[in-house]
Amino acid sequence: MPEAEIDGRLTTDTFFTHSSSFSGKGPSIKKKQDNPAKSTPLRRRAERKLQVRKPASEVTVSGRAEPRLRHELQIHEIELELQNDELLQAHVDGATLLARYTDLYEFAPTGYLILDRKGTIRRVNLAGASLLGAERSLLLKSPFSSFVAPEDRQTFGDFLWKVFSQRAKGSCEVKLARAGDLQRYALIEGTYSEDGKECRAVVIDITARRDAEEKSRARQDELRRVREIEETERRRLARELHDQVGQNLTSLGLHLNLLKDQLPGAASPAARARLDQSVALVAEIMRAVRTVMTDLRSPVLDDFGLVAAAREYVGQFTARTGIGVDFTGEESDLRLPGAVETALFRILQEALTNISKHARATLVTIVLRAEGTCFKMMIADNGCGFDTECARRGWGLRIITERAEAIGGRCRLQSSPGRGSVIEVEVAR
Repeated sequence: MPEAEIDGRLTTDTFFTHSSSFSGKGPSIKKKQDNPAKSTPLRRRAERKLQVRKPASEVTVSGRAEPRLRHELQIHEIELELQNDELLQAHVDGATLLARYTDLYEFAPTGYLILDRKGTIRRVNLAGASLLGAERSLLLKSPFSSFVAPEDRQTFGDFLWKVFSQRAKGSCEVKLARAGDLQRYALIEGTYSEDGKECRAVVIDITARRDAEEKSRARQDELRRVREIEETERRRLARELHDQVGQNLTSLGLHLNLLKDQLPGAASPAARARLDQSVALVAEIMRAVRTVMTDLRSPVLDDFGLVAAAREYVGQFTARTGIGVDFTGEESDLRLPGAVETALFRILQEALTNISKHARATLVTIVLRAEGTCFKMMIADNGCGFDTECARRGWGLRIITERAEAIGGRCRLQSSPGRGSVIEVEVAR
């Protein structure tokens, strides 16, 4: 290879000019560099390459200084060539990786932003610009808060303060200000840079999630109104049964008993038996009406609260079905809101109805108690159990879950075939 600079590579001339290892009348190489024992992988590669370039006779180094010096210079020149090639390859690999990650950054489906301490946009990718609804060139050096709805700018300011002041990860949800466009919401998650001068943020479009949450809240409000209408109608029907049917049945029973007492002694045994049957039938109808009235609206619930109403209903349930109930209820002077008590009472009714129809249970355990700021109701049975995934598609458990959610509560269900079931409902006090 000519001893000149080729393609920007360092050659012999450059080596002589810049090396600090030469002095005196002629160039000399430090002896430690000639020591084969200290041969490096780079030197060995250079020696192999030199052997390929020249015949073995030309590569042989004698004891004379001049051939040895020429050999060392050739080795160093090849080493520089190899290092230069490695640097060029590293540059190409770095450029390739940079292009790859630039594409990932620019065309990612999630918005990426870099903000300074004042919240000014320093960099934004295409998804972020699209979410903010502006050209990227117009976003740069603009305050991010100008793209946030006025009512959420304080929230964004608190997020930025936390990231920079506390050097901690932060997140917030804000409504975006986009003129002439549908409402859009974004989740911002950010962290500070190593030098603490920038906030690297991810901006995620959560409009679909917020819309779903809003629809869910609207549905819950609608369910709550339906439940209120239902309870109002139940209360009206219970009152009419009491005021009309109940009173008439009571009067009919009194009349039949008076008629029975006034029968002459000569009356036939068949007539007396028929009259006794009529009195018993009226009494049975009255019991059925009272049960219906309790199912519609328990007067004990209105007057004395959930625990007292549940205890009364459990007694009626055992008398009607023969299923034993272990009831534990803690009375409290501080009652739950009326809508909450009503919903829990309905859940209890629905659960016991399901147990009597499907569980084949012999014992039910019911616990009502307050725990801190929560009130919990647990209903367990020793019945046959069921597959919870299949059961959730039925109306019974769906109604129980919807009633719990309508009052802001949580409903948990545990069951498996052959191992009974447990329903737990928790609401805030």
